[in-house]
Amino acid sequence: MRPFVLDFLISPPGYAFATYSKSDGLVKLHSSTLQTLRVPNIESLFTMPSSNRYEFILGITADFTIVQIQPTDAPSLTIIGRHRLPLAYTPRFILPVDPMAWGSPRNWAERDVLLSISEGGEITFWVPEANAGKGWRCTRIVRTGRSGFRKVRCSSAKKTALSRFNYTL
Repeated sequence: MRPFVLDFLISPPGYAFATYSKSDGLVKLHSSTLQTLRVPNIESLFTMPSSNRYEFILGITADFTIVQIQPTDAPSLTIIGRHRLPLAYTPRFILPVDPMAWGSPRNWAERDVLLSISEGGEITFWVPEANAGKGWRCTRIVRTGRSGFRKVRCSSAKKTALSRFNYTL
């Protein structure tokens, strides 16, 4: 299976990167010393900014648990949070937002990081709680009334596209 490759925002860029192989369930931090962390059943893997020089790694499992992984200078990988979104339903999708608004002067931690979408087209935006051990906080809900979609994309500025077709958004 093809691994996911993530580039960390450190100096110089590309100095360290992580891969995930679904076949062995290992996240590997490729830096001066290879570090591994077993995190099985990851369906989606991406990064988000952090206040230190390494981005957080977020993994979404098959049961929609969000695993927050923090790389460090050691180098090492540590799970700092494992939470489900506080929803009354099982989401159809949990996706990262397009980080177009993260570069503005506001604190990046106040920006939406994830969105969940219900079968009925309810889009909910999420930010991590200040303490990673506390989970996720809803920032806004949009009820589209749409269903039957196959693709969804959304930006942190809440520009959204839902599609019933299989073309790439």
